[in-house]
Amino acid sequence: MRSLKFLLIIIFIFTAWSCEMYYYTNSIGMVRPNSASKNEIIMTEDLKRQLLENPKPKLLIRVPNPPSNVTEAEQFNYFVNIIEKVFIGNGFTVRDRALLENLLRSGSADFETIGEKIDTDIIIDILSLQFDIPNRIHKFFNTSTNQEEQFSYEYNFVDCPLAKLECRITIVEKGQLGGAFTFYASRCDLEHLEFYVNYSNSYMIWTNKGTSPIYPSLSAPIEDEKAKEFIIRYFANALINQLSIALR
Repeated sequence: MRSLKFLLIIIFIFTAWSCEMYYYTNSIGMVRPNSASKNEIIMTEDLKRQLLENPKPKLLIRVPNPPSNVTEAEQFNYFVNIIEKVFIGNGFTVRDRALLENLLRSGSADFETIGEKIDTDIIIDILSLQFDIPNRIHKFFNTSTNQEEQFSYEYNFVDCPLAKLECRITIVEKGQLGGAFTFYASRCDLEHLEFYVNYSNSYMIWTNKGTSPIYPSLSAPIEDEKAKEFIIRYFANALINQLSIALR
């Protein structure tokens, strides 16, 4: 009787181990959406000429249409503060947004007056900032085989939600649009996110989550403040890089 129980235990352990091995291999996958390929960059010749004459123009960052919700407006303002700090850290002179707000309240809103009283060369308008655009990726790079592979089924994917920044630049002296920019990014582009994937490419789990349970899909949402701040800095540097490209 004892021998039978022992045999059943051995069979159970072997079966469980076999099932685990059926679902798992040591393959490690990564996705690289190349979200920056979606970027849209438009710069006028007037803006390029101004940047050639003055590579680091005095600037003011404003939000023409701030969120109506108080909490969202405060958070948006916090993100704009981060963008301002990145520009300052790169040697730009950034004017206080409150100066423009006071000027607008006084009724003096033409660009000539703005240029004289605030002493700024360009205005960067932050038009939109999003962190939750769905972005399902159905292919991955297998680090074990050094090849790009397809997941097995339509419901197998890694969702790498996109963050998007839309902004425009106005040349204050001319009172005209100098450029329009849209930038994209995801955590899958900017972080080293890896996942275990089974032999049939149909189940997976992030490597920092252990080995079970496994899922037919994964997601890397941009939820916490640290991740959002990191992406905001990335966007600010991407904009600065585009302004620098005009000098080449």
